[in-house]
Amino acid sequence: MNSSILIDSLVRLVVSELPLSTRGIHGPSHWFGVRKNGLLLADMIGANNKAVELFALYHDCMRFNDGRDQEYDLRGAKKAYKHWKEGLIDISRDEIDLLYEACRGYTGGGNSPNDVTIGTCWDADRLDLGRIGIRVDPDRLCCEESKDDRLYSVML
Repeated sequence: MNSSILIDSLVRLVVSELPLSTRGIHGPSHWFGVRKNGLLLADMIGANNKAVELFALYHDCMRFNDGRDQEYDLRGAKKAYKHWKEGLIDISRDEIDLLYEACRGYTGGGNSPNDVTIGTCWDADRLDLGRIGIRVDPDRLCCEESKDDRLYSVML
């Protein structure tokens, strides 16, 4: 479950550009909950750890509010791609494509993405709903491994 892709300088940069309060329900504490969930699932499922970990950082980083915010997912995907083009993220072209698709599509992406890494990202986010008192509906999860009730106690 170890990964070194989230270097301190990258996390600080993304936090410094966050349009929301860092204490909001979609802020850094949520990102690191998604990271924890994602890396646990990635080890079980065989998803790409780098894309999963970066998804946790970028998926909500461009929200303008904690409510309905159209296209924040696309803005987060574009931010990740911009940072990759600038050399701030050391991943392959295939990995940035996975990350971009995971960020861009997770809000309305349903539960059947075309890649296990994307499904792992989306499930990691959904499994963090416990932070706001919502128990996830297993029918909304993408990966069978994510639907194991024994995981909920670990992830809440």
